[in-house]
Amino acid sequence: MTLRLRRFALTLTALLGAASALVPVAANASMGDKDVARMVSFGGACAKCELSGRKLNGAQFVGANFAGAALVGSDLRDARFMGANFSGADLSRADLSDAQMVGSNFGRAILTDARLR
Repeated sequence: MTLRLRRFALTLTALLGAASALVPVAANASMGDKDVARMVSFGGACAKCELSGRKLNGAQFVGANFAGAALVGSDLRDARFMGANFSGADLSRADLSDAQMVGSNFGRAILTDARLR
């Protein structure tokens, strides 16, 4: 990734984080609502992180470095991967149904029994 593209990705991550803080996400939720809208966005470095079994459905990974990370059995349905690095990451049995992957690196990633549709 070029320095210019990396700066753009980091700036975009910062802007997304700032924008999510300005949006009153739970303002319309009533006391009886079980589901509250949320936005989970990841950027930065988390190389070799242990994230197995985590529920990250709908998360956005923008310019994040998860090289060598363990995401075994993680729920990544509807996640968006934009310029993220998952090279050598273990995504065995992960559910990547309806995930969008744009400009992301999954080289040498382990996808044994992962759900991709």
